Amino acid sequence: MSSILSQKNIDANSIRFWMGFSEHYINCFNVLKNVGMLSEKPVKTAEGIEVIPLKVLKACLPDPLSLGRNYKGQTCIGVLVKGEKNGEPKETFAYNICDHAACLS
Repeated sequence: MSSILSQKNIDANSIRFWMGFSEHYINCFNVLKNVGMLSEKPVKTAEGIEVIPLKVLKACLPDPLSLGRNYKGQTCIGVLVKGEKNGEPKETFAYNICDHAACLS
């Protein structure tokens, strides 16, 4: 879908993308950001080893593919497109509904 809905294929002044996250997720993200774990700038550990915090975080987190096996149910990913066509306002919602188990089999 992303290859179809891009500024390359749509005459648009701007295209924006949003995602919704739970308050818990945002809180965890903010804690990681506040302690510098989302930085791509190298830092030195107390032992003098240079590391990139974001890469350390990635190494500590589970592989995303391993998490999918535990997911059940469906997900909906969509985009609301608003604009004008032939001088008239137009909007459409393009979406895709997927079953987690079917996608991972």
